[in-house]
Amino acid sequence: MTTKRAKKPGIATSVARARKPTIGTVAKGERSNRSKSLRGLLPTPPEVAELVARELEGHPVTDREKQRLTDGFNLQYHFGGEYVAYRRTEGGAYVLAIGLHDVGKLLRKKMTQAERESIIVRWMDPW
Repeated sequence: MTTKRAKKPGIATSVARARKPTIGTVAKGERSNRSKSLRGLLPTPPEVAELVARELEGHPVTDREKQRLTDGFNLQYHFGGEYVAYRRTEGGAYVLAIGLHDVGKLLRKKMTQAERESIIVRWMDPW
C-alpha cells in the first residue's frame, strides 16, 4: 500500500509567489498597459515629482533643465520597457507613438524634413 505525500511547493510555486506585487506596487506590465493609451503631454505622477525634487535638491538649475529631467523620468515611469517617439515642446515631451510597431508606422508617414528631424525615438529603461 502506498501513501501519498503532500507536495512541497517547488521552485515554480515559490517564484510565482515572489512575483505577486505587494500593496502599493504596480505589477509588471500593468503600468505599460495602462500607459499605452497615453499620447500628448504626460501627467507628472507624485513619484516622479518627488524624485525630481530629491535629485535637484541643492543644485541650481534652469527651468529648462528641470523640465528635461522631469520629461525623462515621466517617459521612463509611463513607458519603461518600450520604444517611444516624442517631440520636445515648451510644455514638455509630447508623445507621438509607443511601441516599436506604432513608432514604425509613424516614421513611415509622409512628413516634412523639419517634422521628421524633430521626432526623438528612444528605448525607455524600465522604471
